[in-house]
Formats: sequence, structure tokens, C-alpha cells
Amino acid sequence: MNVALFVPAAFFWTLLTGSPPRVLAAMAGLSFLVECLQAVTGLGANDVADLIANSAGGALGVLVGSLVLRFRRRTDGTLRLSRRQRVLTAGGTAVLVAAAVAGVFLGAEQRQASLERELHGRFAGTGLETYSAWEADDSLYEEVFDAASVLADGTHQREDGVRVRYPASFLGLPRCVFVEWAPGDVAVHRGSGRECSVFMG
Repeated sequence: MNVALFVPAAFFWTLLTGSPPRVLAAMAGLSFLVECLQAVTGLGANDVADLIANSAGGALGVLVGSLVLRFRRRTDGTLRLSRRQRVLTAGGTAVLVAAAVAGVFLGAEQRQASLERELHGRFAGTGLETYSAWEADDSLYEEVFDAASVLADGTHQREDGVRVRYPASFLGLPRCVFVEWAPGDVAVHRGSGRECSVFMG
């Protein structure tokens, strides 16, 4: 997905500027900037593999764009793209990027909502007493951690209860669902960003 997201932007940008080397450098810089922003803001899971995938997608887009430019050049070396074509290309790029970003956020929302419904149904009617009973008879793993479509990956014990985190990340967007047990009650709610990416020991 990371590769696919960067291909169209690099392709259309290459057509617009007619300068493949500059676009290639810009796409690599943009990829690095995205990963740095994810690390700083907690809005995504920064990863070297993502940096490589983004850059590879940019390189592929530049390559395809360069081939198109080669075939579109006239004998005098000018481009065949008219002003109208450049505007349409820029508009198409903006639409594609916006659609890709919206698709990622929509997918993350749907995945998280589905997990929230699943956990709410699974733990309805339980409380801290139930959690303690599972802990006492060594069935905590089966009843809590392996009780949903994803394994729980974090817990936080408090005096008045316990909080368990279930990951629901989608294409690098950190999303999760928390289940919190208190005396006689259980609450299920969504989390995002740094709240999900920081491990709760």
C-alpha cells in the first residue's frame, strides 16, 4: 500500500515538472518527512520499511513518468502537454491523493468500530470481579487476551481496576480499543495516536 500510494503522485509530478531527478529527490524527502512527522506526532507508526516502500513507490512513479515524457517529446524537445492538460493532471493528482488518504482513514475507522462492537459483546455484564476470577483460575489468557479476533497486547493495573488494549491499527494509523474493568462494571472505548502507540506496561 505504501508503494501504491506514492506511485501516482510521483508519476503526475514528473509529467508536470519534466524533471525526473528533482522529483525523485523530492519524493525521497517527502517520505522521510512523513516518517519523521509520524514519530513526532504519534499519528502513525514510523518504520524504516515504510520509508523504503514510499521511496520505491516514488521511484516507480518517476520511472513510468520518465518513459511517458520520452514518448511525448517533440523533435525540438518541448513537451506535448498543453496548459489545460497540466491543470487536469494536477487536479487528477490532488483527487487521487485525497481519495487515498480518505480511504485509509475510513478503513481505520471501520476496523476500529468493528473491534469495538466485538469486544463490547464479548465482555458485556462482566466486571473487575470477573476479571479477578479469570486471573485466579489461570484462564485470563483464554478469557481476555485471546478472546477476540486480535490478541490483546497491553495491560495497565490500577487500584480501582484494570485496562487492556486491543490493537486495531490500519495501514500505519495507530488505532486501538480499550477494555476497562472496574468493580461491577466494564467499559469499552476507542483510542488513537500516541495513546495507542505507547505501550502500557
